[in-house]
Amino acid sequence: MIIIKNFFKIASLIILFILILSALVPMAAATTTSSLLLNSSTNPALDTAALEAARHYSVPFDHDAEIYWIITTDEGRYYVVNYKNYLPLAGGVEILAENGTKVTNSTQATKILKAVAWTESIRSLDDSDITTLGAIRDDTRNIRNTVMPLTNISNTIIDTLNLKRSLNQYGITNEYAIGLITGSVNSTNAGYEGAVILINNLNNQLNDFNNATIDVNERLPAIVARSAEIKKGTGYADEELQDGITSTAADLDVMEGKIATVQGALDNMSDVGDFLATIQQWATGLLAYVPIIGSSLRDYANYLFGVADDYQENVLNLKGYAKNLLDNVRLEKQKLNEITAKATQKTAGLTGSWNARQTAGVKVWFYAIGMAILLIAGLAALVVAVLYRRNLGSFLKSLQGRNNK
Repeated sequence: MIIIKNFFKIASLIILFILILSALVPMAAATTTSSLLLNSSTNPALDTAALEAARHYSVPFDHDAEIYWIITTDEGRYYVVNYKNYLPLAGGVEILAENGTKVTNSTQATKILKAVAWTESIRSLDDSDITTLGAIRDDTRNIRNTVMPLTNISNTIIDTLNLKRSLNQYGITNEYAIGLITGSVNSTNAGYEGAVILINNLNNQLNDFNNATIDVNERLPAIVARSAEIKKGTGYADEELQDGITSTAADLDVMEGKIATVQGALDNMSDVGDFLATIQQWATGLLAYVPIIGSSLRDYANYLFGVADDYQENVLNLKGYAKNLLDNVRLEKQKLNEITAKATQKTAGLTGSWNARQTAGVKVWFYAIGMAILLIAGLAALVVAVLYRRNLGSFLKSLQGRNNK
């Protein structure tokens, strides 16, 4: 009975010790700040209040609470606090508002942590990356601005060179002149037909490319401007910017294929260049018949000269834009994919850590109760062993006494 009484006393002392330890450890927890200012300036009053509030959200066996990130969103200033605990799985992050209250809504917490992850990821961009994104924006805009005039010229060339429909408006009725213009004299119809096919093909490719760049052209200015702000520490990555970067990376992949196709079509335009040179030769020949056919022929010939020059100039400009754009798109597509992957991975880590911390108090008590049970079980086993040994000794002595009789 004495042993059993002592067992209960010791067990009670063990439980009391664990409870006292659980109560005292948070009070001794060290709280330090080594914060990363994502887009916020230091504010001693708010930072001190947040540090003090962080202590109140400690759980047993916490040994450090560190304000790690400070971010200011449209909803306000937030502190991401990283808690370290002696017990496994009891540590993690909490989010505190500037008034010291803890964010407990999972949707709000995920939104803030995503903003932290994306903002930090975008800060890893080099200044040259932002410059390259700006170059993509400019080249895309230049190509889009060139596509429409070039398409218009192409359509005009095709329509005007369908001479049987257009000669009458210039008052050209002389049979020899008509034969010269339509190719029956110098057999240029084949060149004309081939040129029309190439021009139409380029038009189709340019229109496809134009459609593929609509969204990119709309999003890139904001992405470039806001990424530059984040690099300076004056902005943050909200959901619109996150979605914009993810979508733009996918669109750049589509653009890469479209640019390559456009480049092939532009390379084939060398034949059209030869054809346009032939057009100018026609114009030269037609000018010789101005006295015979009429002054309107001069306007027609001069138009052909102008169309040929304008078309060649636009084709050459497009080649330059397309080459620069393809190189930049390949580079920045990879960079934006890296930013997205890094931000996604960091978001998963932060939200997992936040979720784990929400049940830290329960986990600590489970650990404490488990430790108490183990200690009490060990003590009980020791008591049973002692009692068993004493009873076994008494049994052996009585058995030996009987044998001696």
